[in-house]
Amino acid sequence: MHISVRFIGGLFRVSGRNKLILNLKYGTDLRGAVERITQEFPELKATLIDLELQDPRPTTLIFLNGKEISILQGMETKLGNGDEIAFIPISHGG
Repeated sequence: MHISVRFIGGLFRVSGRNKLILNLKYGTDLRGAVERITQEFPELKATLIDLELQDPRPTTLIFLNGKEISILQGMETKLGNGDEIAFIPISHGG
Protein backbone atom coordinates (compact mmCIF):
# COMPACT_ATOMS: atom_id res chain seq x y z
CA MET A 1 0.00 0.00 0.00
CA HIS A 2 1.10 3.56 -0.61
CA ILE A 3 1.16 6.20 2.14
CA SER A 4 1.88 9.92 1.64
CA VAL A 5 4.05 11.62 4.26
CA ARG A 6 4.34 15.39 4.67
CA PHE A 7 6.97 17.24 6.69
CA ILE A 8 5.89 20.71 7.75
CA GLY A 9 8.03 23.66 8.91
CA GLY A 10 11.39 22.80 10.45
CA LEU A 11 10.92 19.11 9.69
CA PHE A 12 11.19 19.98 6.02
CA ARG A 13 14.63 21.47 6.70
CA VAL A 14 15.74 18.38 8.65
CA SER A 15 14.51 15.86 6.08
CA GLY A 16 15.27 17.95 2.99
CA ARG A 17 11.85 17.01 1.61
CA ASN A 18 8.34 18.24 2.14
CA LYS A 19 6.64 15.06 0.91
CA LEU A 20 7.41 11.43 0.24
CA ILE A 21 5.53 8.27 -0.65
CA LEU A 22 6.08 5.11 1.39
CA ASN A 23 5.31 1.64 0.10
CA LEU A 24 4.29 -0.39 3.17
CA LYS A 25 2.80 -3.81 3.83
CA TYR A 26 -0.95 -3.94 4.39
CA GLY A 27 -1.72 -3.94 8.11
CA THR A 28 1.20 -1.66 9.01
CA ASP A 29 0.45 0.66 11.91
CA LEU A 30 1.65 4.21 12.43
CA ARG A 31 4.54 3.02 14.61
CA GLY A 32 5.80 0.86 11.74
CA ALA A 33 5.56 3.78 9.33
CA VAL A 34 7.52 6.05 11.68
CA GLU A 35 10.17 3.34 12.09
CA ARG A 36 10.48 3.12 8.31
CA ILE A 37 10.72 6.91 7.99
CA THR A 38 13.46 7.12 10.62
CA GLN A 39 15.37 4.32 8.88
CA GLU A 40 15.35 6.33 5.65
CA PHE A 41 15.95 9.65 7.44
CA PRO A 42 17.91 8.88 10.64
CA GLU A 43 18.30 12.59 11.33
CA LEU A 44 14.54 12.71 12.04
CA LYS A 45 14.57 10.05 14.76
CA ALA A 46 15.41 12.34 17.68
CA THR A 47 12.92 14.89 16.37
CA LEU A 48 9.97 12.51 15.93
CA ILE A 49 10.47 9.90 18.67
CA ASP A 50 11.29 10.11 22.37
CA LEU A 51 14.13 7.59 22.43
CA GLU A 52 13.45 6.50 26.03
CA LEU A 53 9.68 6.08 25.73
CA GLN A 54 9.64 5.07 22.04
CA ASP A 55 6.60 7.34 21.59
CA PRO A 56 6.08 10.52 19.60
CA ARG A 57 7.91 13.54 20.95
CA PRO A 58 5.72 16.12 22.62
CA THR A 59 7.20 18.72 20.26
CA THR A 60 5.72 17.18 17.11
CA LEU A 61 2.07 16.67 16.23
CA ILE A 62 1.24 13.69 14.05
CA PHE A 63 -1.88 13.80 11.92
CA LEU A 64 -3.39 10.93 9.95
CA ASN A 65 -5.78 12.05 7.24
CA GLY A 66 -6.26 15.38 9.02
CA LYS A 67 -6.89 13.91 12.48
CA GLU A 68 -4.43 14.17 15.35
CA ILE A 69 -3.46 10.61 16.32
CA SER A 70 -4.40 11.04 19.99
CA ILE A 71 -8.08 10.89 18.95
CA LEU A 72 -7.38 7.68 17.03
CA GLN A 73 -5.40 4.72 18.42
CA GLY A 74 -2.14 6.65 18.69
CA MET A 75 0.89 4.88 17.27
CA GLU A 76 -1.10 1.63 16.98
CA THR A 77 -3.49 3.18 14.42
CA LYS A 78 -3.62 0.92 11.37
CA LEU A 79 -2.88 2.53 8.04
CA GLY A 80 -4.73 2.08 4.79
CA ASN A 81 -3.79 2.53 1.17
CA GLY A 82 -3.77 6.22 0.23
CA ASP A 83 -3.55 7.53 3.81
CA GLU A 84 -1.62 10.71 4.51
CA ILE A 85 0.59 11.25 7.56
CA ALA A 86 1.62 14.82 8.41
CA PHE A 87 4.31 15.74 10.94
CA ILE A 88 3.94 19.26 12.31
CA PRO A 89 6.47 20.73 14.76
CA ILE A 90 5.12 22.69 17.70
CA SER A 91 6.72 26.07 18.16
CA HIS A 92 7.10 27.43 21.68
CA GLY A 93 7.81 31.00 22.51
CA GLY A 94 8.51 32.90 25.61
